[in-house]
Amino acid sequence: MKKFFKLPAVIFLILPLFMTALVGANQAQAAPVCICNGAEADLSPADCTSDIAKKARCVWQEATAGGSTPDTNLVNPLKGINSVPELVRQIINAALSIVGSLALIMFIYGGFVWMLAAGNEQAVEKGKNILLWATIGLVVIFASYSLVNFLITSIGAK
Repeated sequence: MKKFFKLPAVIFLILPLFMTALVGANQAQAAPVCICNGAEADLSPADCTSDIAKKARCVWQEATAGGSTPDTNLVNPLKGINSVPELVRQIINAALSIVGSLALIMFIYGGFVWMLAAGNEQAVEKGKNILLWATIGLVVIFASYSLVNFLITSIGAK
């Protein structure tokens, strides 16, 4: 049984040594590239610097030691969210919206239970309890929404 555990340990200790050698070999072979509209293009230096290529925003760039290009223009996929506090605010607001929708569903369910009780005291009590706890849930949701927005605004998010 001990041999079984020694083999993975040896593999995990030796494998990184080979991986660094492979990565180092790839970095040493890095060559200049033509970048057109943020993507690598298979163009020669003359084609990359022509007038047509310049209209397509092509740039000839020398490769860095890491093999990547020095100027990378990344597009923000979060559409208008430029800070971590704003991202946290958006996530929490989305979660609170979902929970608020669930509270509305519980209001509807509690109302149906109470209306369909047909004089059954246990069902009437169950419906009232559902409505009571849905109301308490809404108060907690609104309080947490206010607290989150206050805290995020106080630390400097928009």
